[in-house]
Amino acid sequence: MTANKEAGLFGDLAGSEAEMVRTVLAGEEFDPDRAGSGPVLRAQVLRDLLLDKKLPPRGVRLRNVTITGQLNLQSATVRRPLQLTVCNFDSGPLILDYAKVGLLLLHRCCLPGLRGDTLVATEGIELTGSRFFGPVLLTDARIQGHLRCTDAKLDKVITDPSEIAEYGGRYALICDGMEVRGDVRLDGAFRAAGVLLSGAHIGGTLDCTGATLTAVPPKGSEKNYSLRGSGLTTDGDVIFDKCVTEQGGIRLSDADIAGELLCHGTRLNGADKSGIALRANDLKVGSNVFFIEEFTSDGGRLSMKQAVIGGDLRIEPRRLGQDSRGVALDAAGTQVAQRLIWCPAEPVRGKVILERTAAGQLEDCWTGEDDRRRPNGYWPADGMLRIDGLTYTSIRSVPYDEKIGVDERLEWIRGQYRAKGTGSPASPASAAVLAQTPDEDPSDPWRFATQPYRQLANFYLGAGRDADARTVAIAQRRDLRGYGRISGPAKIGNWLLDNTIRYGYRTWHAAIALAVLFVAVAAFFWTGRSYGVVIAAQPPPGVTVQATVCTPDYPCFNAVGYTADTVIPIINVHQADFWVPNAHASWPWDWSPGVTYVGTALGWLFVTLAVAGYTGLARNASSP
Repeated sequence: MTANKEAGLFGDLAGSEAEMVRTVLAGEEFDPDRAGSGPVLRAQVLRDLLLDKKLPPRGVRLRNVTITGQLNLQSATVRRPLQLTVCNFDSGPLILDYAKVGLLLLHRCCLPGLRGDTLVATEGIELTGSRFFGPVLLTDARIQGHLRCTDAKLDKVITDPSEIAEYGGRYALICDGMEVRGDVRLDGAFRAAGVLLSGAHIGGTLDCTGATLTAVPPKGSEKNYSLRGSGLTTDGDVIFDKCVTEQGGIRLSDADIAGELLCHGTRLNGADKSGIALRANDLKVGSNVFFIEEFTSDGGRLSMKQAVIGGDLRIEPRRLGQDSRGVALDAAGTQVAQRLIWCPAEPVRGKVILERTAAGQLEDCWTGEDDRRRPNGYWPADGMLRIDGLTYTSIRSVPYDEKIGVDERLEWIRGQYRAKGTGSPASPASAAVLAQTPDEDPSDPWRFATQPYRQLANFYLGAGRDADARTVAIAQRRDLRGYGRISGPAKIGNWLLDNTIRYGYRTWHAAIALAVLFVAVAAFFWTGRSYGVVIAAQPPPGVTVQATVCTPDYPCFNAVGYTADTVIPIINVHQADFWVPNAHASWPWDWSPGVTYVGTALGWLFVTLAVAGYTGLARNASSP
């Protein structure tokens, strides 16, 4: 049967429609500009043609055509491809609910929207460069090829109250529950007023390179996400390179990404109602997560609590924003199998939370590309850093800087505490931010965390740097006095242990102090024996006993032995049994009772400290 006879089977056709039918049935692309025909085609004629079983394998290919009326293919089976290029739909959205199609290509077309709930596309969908003046719904769609929306623009969101309640907000592209065997490309000049991908499964890569995602301001209990992918799973990467978000954040909570999460040059200018620019709690990533190359999150904080990352986590932003509580990054409980790299381009002022975070290796940058020193490695200070429970097998600066030693690492740890006591007061800006944190009382000192010190000391021990490990252990106890909440007597005891035996790490200090005390007391009594510094305690009747003269009737005075009895506990050479200090001697030898009492007290103290240090009683069980 000829193409002209086939065209006659479609009833009364306008000139352009008849020409279109003949061209399509001949297996060619119809372009009215080239054919010299009118550009208008009724949607019913296009539907009949798509459902014609005798349609050639190349399907329907139209260019520069205006389709009037609504094209409704609900529950239909379209066996051949539909390829529309620079075509306009003037009446209602394209309806594909519950339909089954082969290949759907809409290149640079204008449509009032597209509805494809539970749509099955066996070869893929391409919406490249198209403009949609209504929402695109692909809920629970099954696409066996790719979904390409490169350069597409979706300006209008759903407005039906029941749909808003169902999806939790207003979105222009709704793909929750969708399954795609290939890639999903929302890249190039792609623009959308909100994308919903919750529960979707993508067999390839989700590519949002260069996209602009803008959320609609919420009303009431609505959410405002530029892209919501809760529970999203991908077999490839998720790419947000040079992507820009406005008014709403990105949500990837509970997402499972087999490949990498890449954010090169991403600008997160929006945030959700909680002030979170990227919410990725409980995220699982099989490989690396990169926030690098001019990445900014001016809209709010990054939240990656309890995430599991199989490769590196590189945090190398240009700038990190904050939420209303002053938090810039919350990665509490995150597990990084390989490296956690911290290298921001400028100092981070907001709070960084890495509590209970685990990393194979921790790397940070203390020297910039211009070889200038970065203060504190651009880690936050004044109590804005939380690293209690942070574990790592190794820690180093990159590029390697031999000047970054134990002192710098201790200053890094002290970033957990607001400067107080031995330090300078916190800055007014920091104090204002900290005062807004509801779970912490700004009038109290920060909870003192010993684990970061132990972790660093254990690293130094494993690296064979025992001296550095001891320095950290001493600093831990000293900082407890400076930053922790301890009583006055405890502070005195802490100070005493610090300035005598260094908490058991310098036990010989007590021995030296005891020796100095012994020499001083012995010298005092040796010199003063001629001036009556001591007198006999039990002189025989009628016998005059002097410390400078030995008699056969009374033990001689020995300044060394007397000092041993006085200063060294337990030891008893019985000098103190026969000689006592003389409080009535001339000045200054009348000080002898005080010297005796002080010597005894200090002797007990120094011996006790030496024993405590030698036996390890001055350290706790977890000390290195």
